[in-house]
Amino acid sequence: RFPQHSNRTASSGFCLPASSRRTSQAPPPSPSPGPEEPRGRQGLVDALKDPISIDGGARQVFECAIVSGAFQLEENIRSFVPLLKALGPSGEEGELLGPFGKLGKCKIRFPNGYLGPPNGVIKLVNK
Repeated sequence: RFPQHSNRTASSGFCLPASSRRTSQAPPPSPSPGPEEPRGRQGLVDALKDPISIDGGARQVFECAIVSGAFQLEENIRSFVPLLKALGPSGEEGELLGPFGKLGKCKIRFPNGYLGPPNGVIKLVNK
């Protein structure tokens, strides 16, 4: 063995001076998104359900959307119901109702109707 005061170690042969040793520092925190970029999950509309007629029947929107891709198969979607709200591509707000089927899909209700495209992106953000 080498004495403690020596500049040699058994593994590399030499010790680095204290000024050039690397210190382990945490990486700088990533910038938090601004108000225009809400954090959360997103998924694609698979199907639209429960049509609502507006403008005297001239236009039809849908009250519910089936969304896939926002949750993984093994996640318990019911535990997210009180925590998340949905944002449609046209800015409409909706509420997460719960799971739909067994493939990680969820059902979202838009009280004022879903105005986006049939394959639009739905964002789920914290309430």
